[in-house]
Amino acid sequence: MIAFQRPHHATWLQARELIRQGAIGEVQQIQLDDGGNILNTNSHNIRLAFFLMDETEPLWVMGAVERTTEQLERGIPCEDACLGLVGCANAATILIQGNLVRGLSQGFRVIGTQGIMELDTGRPPDEQVRFDGDMAQPEGSSAKYNDEYGVMRYFNTSTKGWVEVEAPWHDCWAHQCQEAIDWIEGKVDSPISSYHHGRRVTEIMMALFESARKKQRICLPLKTRINPLQLMVEQGELPVEWPGAYERRSRLVRGERMSWHDD
Repeated sequence: MIAFQRPHHATWLQARELIRQGAIGEVQQIQLDDGGNILNTNSHNIRLAFFLMDETEPLWVMGAVERTTEQLERGIPCEDACLGLVGCANAATILIQGNLVRGLSQGFRVIGTQGIMELDTGRPPDEQVRFDGDMAQPEGSSAKYNDEYGVMRYFNTSTKGWVEVEAPWHDCWAHQCQEAIDWIEGKVDSPISSYHHGRRVTEIMMALFESARKKQRICLPLKTRINPLQLMVEQGELPVEWPGAYERRSRLVRGERMSWHDD
């Protein structure tokens, strides 16, 4: 299993059904535009793109990366910005914009032949977030993730404007855990959170880095077995302008060394 929780939002499950029913026609492109680095933030959005397109196969990836600082994500070298394009078997493309524009954050825009759909997330005010006692994380309450909700709207050739879509809210993490139990008990054949989907997301991210390293389109399956971005960093192919390693999630790291590693 893999813990990409947001496909389990009630509203986004409804979004997939609307796309299946042809609410915006055939999907042509999904645009991702989250801040931060791809290993953390847009990895969720890449997963969502394939979820909404009923797990179509990715065929190729072309990408570019920018790394002007020595930024780390949980101790792993990461990019400051990236741009990627994924070609899929259903003839659609996925446009990845990492830390280039401030857009829909944990969500994206789906462009179809007959309309457009947008998805995002929201959270209730702090005073309405459930108390989680000892489950609090270093960055604060973990309950804020459990109380998160999906937001979705769309328009097409007949709606005469945006249509806001709602569905009865449920805890997406609890929904995911129940699916895991149902899979173990043989009640679900193809779980939303199958590890296959996590592997696919990782392959696309590494293919984006490999495309930047080789300066060419990368056809899948990816043959490279190491992190191409880390290889470029180690070989000096991405010289930084502002030296000095720093951990993007330093607020979560314990100890004076501010490191995720013991060595």
